Formats: sequence, structure tokens, C-alpha cells
Amino acid sequence: MRNYGIATGGLAGVASQVEREVGGTLSAAAKTEKERELANARIRQQNKAEATQLGSTVGAAAGMYAGAKMGAGFGPWGALFGAVAGGVIGGLF
Repeated sequence: MRNYGIATGGLAGVASQVEREVGGTLSAAAKTEKERELANARIRQQNKAEATQLGSTVGAAAGMYAGAKMGAGFGPWGALFGAVAGGVIGGLF
């Protein structure tokens, strides 16, 4: 029987070598899986933060528009004040 580069030789040595290789492969697979889970969690957090930021921006813009429309009845200063107030209030929600 050939040695296959194993010092102990024989079938027991081959089994021992295969067992070590399998253990190393499983450990590497578990590490890769954990890294993938962490990366996915980071991506979910980023998506949530982006959605929140977009919602705030849209809310502020809508508030500015509504405030400017309501304030326009009081002239240009009313439109400006309404837009600023609407933007601030819209940004809170």
C-alpha cells in the first residue's frame, strides 16, 4: 500500500489525515458563513438607515411645499416663513 505522504502510513493514517482535513474544511465553512451573516446584517442596517433618511427628506420637502403654498397668501415673506416652518416640522416626522 502506498503511503500517500502520511508518516504513520496505513489505513488508520489515511483516516486520521482525512479527519483533520474535514475538520479544517468545516471550520472554514463555519467562519465563511458567520462572515456572510454579519455582512448581510450590515447591509440590512444600511438599507434601513437609507430608507429613514429618504423618508425624512421627502417629509421635509413636502412640508416645505405645503408651507410655501399656505404662506403664499401672505406674500413672499409668508411663503418663505411657511416653507421654513414646513421643512422643520416635516423633518421631525
